[in-house]
Amino acid sequence: MSSLRPIARSVKQVTSKVCEKKFISLGRVLALWGDIIGEEISAYAEPSGIKVRKVGRGKNQVFEKTLKISVVPAQSMKLAYRKGMILERINRLLPYEGITDLEFVPVARKIDVKIKKTEKDLSDNEKNYLSSVLDDIEDGEIKERLLSMGQSMLHKED
Repeated sequence: MSSLRPIARSVKQVTSKVCEKKFISLGRVLALWGDIIGEEISAYAEPSGIKVRKVGRGKNQVFEKTLKISVVPAQSMKLAYRKGMILERINRLLPYEGITDLEFVPVARKIDVKIKKTEKDLSDNEKNYLSSVLDDIEDGEIKERLLSMGQSMLHKED
């Protein structure tokens, strides 16, 4: 009777040579992502993987790498227009990675909005005005967000 071995031992030996280069490439892209795409765009787009495809046979065989980018659906068209520029920056910063194409994958992602706290509090008249405007709203979450928006608008007027 043969002894049982964990499958993890066998999987690592089989996949190590195939996956090793792919994950090193992805790590390099992740390390330079802010420089490649810019800080503003990196807030809603990030690399999620590399797809490697063999093309040709024998001595003519080459590997084509496609970088998969997870992006908020509302911004995917903006990135599609910048595809050439992004590829150029990747190949300028990482010339030996050989990334030849980009694939944009829409991902639903909660965007964290940070509300700046202002040091100045609202006056009593401003607080009364906001509460009178929002009295008719029953949904607590919507009322809270509208109150926050009203406070920020009143602070901007000052």
